[in-house]
Amino acid sequence: MKYQNARFEKFAESFEKHISELKSYLKKQAASFDVEVRKQAAECIKPQGKYLRPLLVYSSAPSKKYSDKELQKRAAAVELIHLASLIHDDVIDNADLRRDEETIFKKFGARTAILLGDAIFAHAMGLSVDGNAPEVSSRAIAVVKTLSQGEIMQTLALNRETDMARYISIIEGKTASLFEFACFLGASLECGAQSEWAKAAQKAGKALGRAYQMYDDICDWDMAESQSGKTAGTDFISEKQTLPVIILLKTLPKRESAKLSKNLKSHSPQDLRQMMSENGVFKKCAEIYEKEVEKARAAIAKFVGKNEKLLEFCDAISSMMPKY
Repeated sequence: MKYQNARFEKFAESFEKHISELKSYLKKQAASFDVEVRKQAAECIKPQGKYLRPLLVYSSAPSKKYSDKELQKRAAAVELIHLASLIHDDVIDNADLRRDEETIFKKFGARTAILLGDAIFAHAMGLSVDGNAPEVSSRAIAVVKTLSQGEIMQTLALNRETDMARYISIIEGKTASLFEFACFLGASLECGAQSEWAKAAQKAGKALGRAYQMYDDICDWDMAESQSGKTAGTDFISEKQTLPVIILLKTLPKRESAKLSKNLKSHSPQDLRQMMSENGVFKKCAEIYEKEVEKARAAIAKFVGKNEKLLEFCDAISSMMPKY
């Protein structure tokens, strides 16, 4: 199944100037590290990826009644938090490939990768504190804690069946919290941290974060490495029960589901993928995904004059999911 991103790419083009300037700013952040680790830091921070979280920052602050540099710093902070979390994720998942390149873990080993992730987290905290309102600093600290707790919850859930409620709790921690924070950063600069727009944008960000993690989990089962640009099947190898597995177990007859749940590792990824296809699992996952995107749209629907770019983001991310 070929995943189409043309609509998302068109949306991202509307922020081409912002993202170009952000990339230059991020390169300068790498140059601020000690000379002995600057090369490794630059490898971690070099321009790549979709810049989803910075795009949410920009989309939540559409009127430009602010210093572009101030918004850029906020966008950089959220992107660096994301990059640091990816470095740690790849160590946890023993992943060799991300964005069509060797992971930091593969290049430098687990010990260096973990420490680089820690250093980038710390640098992101510095950007969050520097010149920003106290609520930005406190929220940045809280989101790093929440991200870490989400990963811990997922690790504790390994080797046991995960129900939908537990899954949602995990992905709200490990992914949705950062999408929510990105929307807060833009919306609070636009209208203030306690404004109705900031509250609505955060609600939309949280729903979009849940949706995007679902998309990522589906990709792990239904996309080749040549399409996704990262190591495929890491969820299966790591024994994570993500949305496709949860829906498969719910779809099968009770006796068959219970047997499969106890013996997942005795099946190959190819066998499980075939079972998912035969039982319409990917279609059901896509429907759940679209419901999350619709929650995001509903959260910001009444904010005409502020919501246009964030609604465009919703449409763009919706188009990333194929029609099963």
